Amino acid sequence: MRLPDGTPVTLVQPNGMTRPVLGTREPADAGDTARRARALAAWGVAPRTPRQPVAAAIETPLPLRTRTALAYELPPEIAAQLRRRG
Repeated sequence: MRLPDGTPVTLVQPNGMTRPVLGTREPADAGDTARRARALAAWGVAPRTPRQPVAAAIETPLPLRTRTALAYELPPEIAAQLRRRG
Protein backbone atom coordinates (compact mmCIF):
# COMPACT_ATOMS: atom_id res chain seq x y z
CA MET A 1 0.00 0.00 0.00
CA ARG A 2 1.25 3.50 -0.79
CA LEU A 3 0.32 7.06 0.10
CA PRO A 4 -0.70 9.38 -2.77
CA ASP A 5 2.89 10.73 -2.90
CA GLY A 6 4.24 7.19 -3.43
CA THR A 7 5.54 6.61 0.09
CA PRO A 8 5.17 2.93 1.04
CA VAL A 9 3.00 2.22 4.09
CA THR A 10 3.71 -0.77 6.33
CA LEU A 11 2.96 -2.02 9.82
CA VAL A 12 5.42 -0.42 12.24
CA GLN A 13 5.92 -0.67 15.97
CA PRO A 14 7.96 2.37 17.03
CA ASN A 15 9.80 2.33 20.35
CA GLY A 16 7.45 2.53 23.30
CA MET A 17 4.38 1.26 21.43
CA THR A 18 2.90 -2.11 22.32
CA ARG A 19 0.76 -2.61 19.21
CA PRO A 20 1.61 -2.22 15.53
CA VAL A 21 0.19 0.76 13.64
CA LEU A 22 0.24 1.91 10.03
CA GLY A 23 3.31 3.98 9.34
CA THR A 24 6.34 4.54 7.18
CA ARG A 25 9.76 2.97 7.48
CA GLU A 26 12.88 4.70 6.16
CA PRO A 27 16.43 3.37 6.43
CA ALA A 28 18.28 4.99 9.32
CA ASP A 29 21.06 6.29 7.09
CA ALA A 30 19.76 8.68 4.50
CA GLY A 31 22.71 8.16 2.16
CA ASP A 32 23.38 5.73 -0.66
CA THR A 33 21.80 2.76 1.13
CA ALA A 34 18.40 4.46 1.32
CA ARG A 35 18.62 5.53 -2.31
CA ARG A 36 19.53 1.98 -3.39
CA ALA A 37 16.65 0.48 -1.37
CA ARG A 38 14.15 2.86 -3.03
CA ALA A 39 15.51 2.02 -6.50
CA LEU A 40 15.27 -1.72 -5.87
CA ALA A 41 11.72 -1.35 -4.57
CA ALA A 42 10.76 0.68 -7.65
CA TRP A 43 12.12 -2.08 -9.90
CA GLY A 44 10.25 -4.76 -7.96
CA VAL A 45 13.44 -6.42 -6.65
CA ALA A 46 13.55 -7.64 -3.06
CA PRO A 47 16.00 -5.34 -1.22
CA ARG A 48 17.23 -8.18 1.00
CA THR A 49 17.10 -11.95 1.20
CA PRO A 50 14.81 -13.56 3.80
CA ARG A 51 17.78 -14.59 5.96
CA GLN A 52 19.18 -11.09 6.29
CA PRO A 53 18.14 -9.23 9.44
CA VAL A 54 15.92 -6.19 9.05
CA ALA A 55 18.12 -3.11 8.78
CA ALA A 56 17.92 -0.34 11.34
CA ALA A 57 15.25 2.13 10.31
CA ILE A 58 13.28 5.13 11.40
CA GLU A 59 9.67 4.03 11.92
CA THR A 60 7.11 6.83 11.95
CA PRO A 61 3.41 6.22 12.65
CA LEU A 62 1.02 7.96 10.28
CA PRO A 63 -1.35 10.60 11.68
CA LEU A 64 -4.57 9.12 13.12
CA ARG A 65 -6.72 10.61 10.38
CA THR A 66 -4.56 9.02 7.65
CA ARG A 67 -4.47 5.65 9.45
CA THR A 68 -8.28 5.71 9.75
CA ALA A 69 -8.75 6.48 6.05
CA LEU A 70 -6.32 3.76 4.97
CA ALA A 71 -7.82 1.18 7.34
CA TYR A 72 -10.74 0.66 4.94
CA GLU A 73 -8.37 -0.35 2.09
CA LEU A 74 -6.23 -2.89 3.99
CA PRO A 75 -5.90 -6.52 2.95
CA PRO A 76 -7.71 -8.81 5.45
CA GLU A 77 -4.52 -10.29 6.94
CA ILE A 78 -3.05 -6.86 7.78
CA ALA A 79 -6.38 -5.64 9.17
CA ALA A 80 -6.43 -8.71 11.45
CA GLN A 81 -2.94 -7.88 12.75
CA LEU A 82 -4.05 -4.34 13.59
CA ARG A 83 -7.17 -5.54 15.40
CA ARG A 84 -5.27 -8.13 17.43
CA ARG A 85 -4.95 -7.22 21.10
CA GLY A 86 -1.33 -7.04 22.10
